[in-house]
Amino acid sequence: MISEKSQKLKQALFAYKQKTPPSVSVQEARARMEGFASRDRLDPAIKIQSFQTERIQGEWLQGEDMPDQKKVILFLHGGALIMGSAQTARGMAARLLRATGCPVMTLDYRLAPEHPFPAALEDTVAAYAYLLEQGYQSEQVILVGESAGGYLCAAALLALRDAERPLPAGAVFISPWLDLSVSEEERALRSDADPLYHPDAMEAKAAALYVQRNQWRDPLVSPVYGELHGLPPILIHAATDDVLFPDSRRFYDQARQAGVDIHMEIWEGMWHVWHQFAPRCPEAQEALDEIGAFVKYQLKIGCATRFCTSDNNAFP
Repeated sequence: MISEKSQKLKQALFAYKQKTPPSVSVQEARARMEGFASRDRLDPAIKIQSFQTERIQGEWLQGEDMPDQKKVILFLHGGALIMGSAQTARGMAARLLRATGCPVMTLDYRLAPEHPFPAALEDTVAAYAYLLEQGYQSEQVILVGESAGGYLCAAALLALRDAERPLPAGAVFISPWLDLSVSEEERALRSDADPLYHPDAMEAKAAALYVQRNQWRDPLVSPVYGELHGLPPILIHAATDDVLFPDSRRFYDQARQAGVDIHMEIWEGMWHVWHQFAPRCPEAQEALDEIGAFVKYQLKIGCATRFCTSDNNAFP
């Protein structure tokens, strides 16, 4: 059973969902997401610096008291591949920074429908290459993605492995979108449980805006259809009331069968990317703390020697 605070928050989110008409255009969806993100007050001690290269752009977030330990999180924001930006990513990036003590680089990847597949994936791979060009070793980088950003993490791992390029130290998928072939009708069957998903909103139609239907089962579009061997350690955070919950379960099962060091934490009664509601939501803070422990272990920050999940599995 979820905490009382989270239950009240969930009810408030459902009330907002019921009284608010769904977005009817990509522009409206983007404006709403930017508006919600603007309400997230950042710690003034966190320094934000924009960057731009010939291929990519984004932001760096770093704490004032943070030592230069040459470790970094590459964070990929959500938004159904049609909305979101480095600005909407600031809130979650700041939470990850505080949970890990590690600098975060966010990516302003190109969005559909103006830039369909494989633009966002190309930008993700280019961002990882940029970090290596800046002197980071692959084992000093970890990928973290929420929702569509989780898809980009998974697809980037497959692309890097197939290109025989060095893989990062690990990855974290938060409520990931890993199967773009699932129809709007199938997603709608689970929509009543998720306070953040509306079956008539533009994000429910995003797969068709990102890529042609005949490519939906391409592993670089829907990683659940890929060969998953040879990937680095992965942590998945999934929630039972998340409309995307089946994607996580399927990817987890297949990755384990392929021999990947993968762990999935299932949060009963929580919803899509509940992490964004920390510290108001106790379960959100607990989830961020667990991500922090995983990242610190994989990047060898501090003295962590094990990372354990609630199912008593551990990365030895």
